[in-house]
Amino acid sequence: MPPVQSQLVGTWKLIEFKATRENDPSKIPIYPMGHGVQGMLQYSHDGYVSVHLMRSSADAAYITQDSPYQKYVAYAGRYEVDWNDKIILLRHYLTFCSYPDWAGSLQIRQAEFHGNYLTLQTVNPLQGEVHLSQYFKV
Repeated sequence: MPPVQSQLVGTWKLIEFKATRENDPSKIPIYPMGHGVQGMLQYSHDGYVSVHLMRSSADAAYITQDSPYQKYVAYAGRYEVDWNDKIILLRHYLTFCSYPDWAGSLQIRQAEFHGNYLTLQTVNPLQGEVHLSQYFKV
């Protein structure tokens, strides 16, 4: 197993999920699922990924039916790791997803490790937003 993948394998607990608007020069963070989002991310040694993000019950009342974000987001599928001296890319091949349009899609995240911390950032903006999620290895 490549060193980057062995560092990745395991269970990660979400610390923060935020975004910036692609065309906003101020890059002021927004919180698409509110504050206090809970989540887990799991990477298996045999190449599978599972992600679960859930809005906190305190923020759940603010969701409207017209909101592009749900109270709960989950997906699972296979993953691959690409890296060089400068960048780590994680390719998530979604088998299924709570967002029907994402099922069968490829979601690419740029990854950074800092000890037991993992930061993932979308490579391609989602609905005009660049998403950043931070995790702690449990």
